[in-house]
Amino acid sequence: MPRCVHKKLREKLAALEHEQWAEFVQFLIGFAPIHGEMTAKEFWRNYAKLSHTPYSKLTKKQKDSDRWFADKILALLQKESVIS
Repeated sequence: MPRCVHKKLREKLAALEHEQWAEFVQFLIGFAPIHGEMTAKEFWRNYAKLSHTPYSKLTKKQKDSDRWFADKILALLQKESVIS
């Protein structure tokens, strides 16, 4: 683990990361292929492919989702006066 001078900031960033993970898991649960839109195999194949897709190759909608979390991190860094 890297030596971290900003322990409180580190914990706040970790909380944001957990929030991102939790929201994604809730998305997966809510979008599970129970809806009949695709089979479970197709659903997981889609996410496996997406996990290997570089950010630069994502769709605008996919990038906007990532930007939403980036904006949350930037807001926290501004609040903590790490950036202006």
